Formats: sequence, structure tokens, C-alpha cells
Amino acid sequence: MYNEIEKSIAAGFMTANPYKEKGFVPGEYNGENYDKIDLHRPYVDDIILVSESGKPMKREADLIDVWFDSGAMPYAQLHYPFENKEIVDNRTYYPADFIAEGVDQTRGWFFTLHAIATMVFDSVAYKNVISNGLVLDKNGNKMSKRLGNAVDPFGAIEQYGSDPLRWYMITNSSPWDNLKFDTDGVDEVRRKFFGTLYNTYSFFALYANVDGFAYQEAEVPVNERPEIDRWILSVLNSLVKNVDACYNDYEPTKAGRLITDFVNDNLSNWYVRLNRKRFWGNAMSQDKLSAYQTLYTCLETVARLMAPVAPPFLCRPFVYRFDCRYRS
Repeated sequence: MYNEIEKSIAAGFMTANPYKEKGFVPGEYNGENYDKIDLHRPYVDDIILVSESGKPMKREADLIDVWFDSGAMPYAQLHYPFENKEIVDNRTYYPADFIAEGVDQTRGWFFTLHAIATMVFDSVAYKNVISNGLVLDKNGNKMSKRLGNAVDPFGAIEQYGSDPLRWYMITNSSPWDNLKFDTDGVDEVRRKFFGTLYNTYSFFALYANVDGFAYQEAEVPVNERPEIDRWILSVLNSLVKNVDACYNDYEPTKAGRLITDFVNDNLSNWYVRLNRKRFWGNAMSQDKLSAYQTLYTCLETVARLMAPVAPPFLCRPFVYRFDCRYRS
């Protein structure tokens, strides 16, 4: 801006550089330097710039609410109508399945998206909306640096990991409710859920690597597997059905809680605990193979169900740390 004003002075559109007069120094990026200038009205109205063709340029005085720029986002980002016209007009891209923002956007982005869509396309802009609540401290107070109750998100990720932090925030309360954030709760998720899941995987990987199990053997028919294998697979299939329904209904909190209960109660406390001896035998009998295939299926399926909330966890242990067949 400083240099552009100098060009304007040289072209005869301005007589002086107000930034130079106030002692602003280009290239000094500190608060004291930038406190000397103000780009807001009315000061910006005194600035005249020069176009590439040598004509004067001034701030446009007639403006509508700037939120209407955001309201045009769905198709503006595609450079519509100059590009991608077909996918917008035939409704394969637009309207959106859902949008998510803070409740304060009810009269902002939420409104302008629909207002412009109605005027331009005679359509809604989105089919569903998730209005996010606030993140409060553990006592329900608004976080503030002044009060000393603010939590540094990067510090929390460094200490507990991004997966436990995401899982805690999703399963603790629905996205549209306010969340009372407590680092003790994040640590509990890390220990009880992710710790349990990782220990279950470690148990499986230990014996699978010893026996050279790589899921290359023929599938043991479900009706020939022991009753406890059929039971956990039945519970797993019910979990898939219920979690999928929750995700489709935009209920990630319920989905996460269902997965947590399955891992902690059914998979770890019941199935693994009652079947440890089946993995200890020397020979790869059908019973042992059935146990491997069943536990592997449970672990892989759980990882896939977790992926919308904790995507890195899908890849980290189950694909790279254990050399077995990856089934897409």
C-alpha cells in the first residue's frame, strides 16, 4: 500500500503519503509501527490508487453487508458461472449436504447462504446445519486469558495427542451443546479408550507375528466358528449398522459412544479376556485361525468406524505396524 500511494503521488492523484507523514516504516512488522496507521474509514477514503491503465481508483462507497460475500461461497469458490457451471446447475454439487458453524452465524452466514441461493437459484443452500456450541472451562465459565482458564489447544495436542482430544470433544457432548472442557477427561479417554484399543491390538499383533498370520488363509465359515466368535461378529455388525445410522443423522456423539462401549466392554473385557488361550497353541488349528480372523475383523472394522472422528488412528497401527493383508 505504501508503494502504491507513492505511485499515486507521482501520477498527480495524491499530494502526500499519509503513512510517511505518520512515520510508518515499511518492513518493520511490530505493533508500535502498525499502530501509526489505520486502514478503516474514514482514513481509507483519502487514499487514491492508480490502475494499470493509469486511471484513479477509490474505495467503493456503496457496499452491502460483507456477509453476502460469504453467502456466495458455495459457487463463488468454483468461479461460477464462468467455470463449473454444469455441476452447479444440475445440482450434483449444490446444495450442500450440511454446513457447520457457530450459533452466532444464525443471522450471518446461515442466513446469507439461503438468501442468495433463493434469489439466484430458487433453492436452499444446504440441507442440514450443525450449529456449534461454545467450548467452556470445566466449571462452565467462558474461557479467557484474563481469568487464566484458557486452554492452549496446541499444548493439549502435544500432551495428549490429537486423536484423544478429538474423541473427547466429540463424545463428551453433542457439537451443538456447550462443552465443559476438562483436561482430566481427555487423559481418561486416552487411557481408557485408546489405551484399551491399543492394548487389544498389541495382544493380537504379538501372537499374529509369532504365528505368521497374514490373513491369507481361507476364511473360516461363520457357521463353523465357535459361539463366542459368532457372538462378537453379531455385536460388531449391529455396531456398524447403528454407527452408520448415527453418522447419517449427524449424531457423531452417539456414534463415538457406541464405538467406545464396544471396544471397552464387548471386545476387550469379554472377547479377548475369554479367548486368550486360543492364541497360545503351537499349531494353527481351525479354532485358532477363527480367533485370529475374528479379532482382526473387529479391529479393522473399529478403525474404519472411528475414521470420521480420528482419521490418523485408522492408518497408524492397523496398516503400517502389522504386515497383514489390507482389505479395501
